[in-house]
Amino acid sequence: MKLYQILTILVLTTGSAFLFFQNCEGGRFRNEKGQIRDFNREKAELLDFIQSLNMRNLTCSSDHDCFVIPLGEKLCGGPESLLVSSHLNPDTEEIQRLAKQFTEVSRDMNQGVEIVGDCSTVSEVSFVCDQGLCQ
Repeated sequence: MKLYQILTILVLTTGSAFLFFQNCEGGRFRNEKGQIRDFNREKAELLDFIQSLNMRNLTCSSDHDCFVIPLGEKLCGGPESLLVSSHLNPDTEEIQRLAKQFTEVSRDMNQGVEIVGDCSTVSEVSFVCDQGLCQ
């Protein structure tokens, strides 16, 4: 049997699994135009920026100043993680905008894969204003 015949059989018998591995390499995916998009890099850069903006000001005077921002989207639904933030942070709107962008990138990545994801739920985060900081 020749190599092209073996590959043809492999494609016919494994179908989507073959296409997945052809289009995916370590968080990098080819879109329908053949362009490579590195989702892991995009997510890491966004997360670093979100966290740096968030850490600038977590001050609070009461628990009402604190809130949780969902980040990302799991294959089975729900956020990948939760970020405790403060309404007193002047960058709150930018943080929320970037969190939505992070979730969109996560959603795009999920749509590009044909594998089963982690369906565990993210633990509910309890947040308090402790010694003037949202935690």
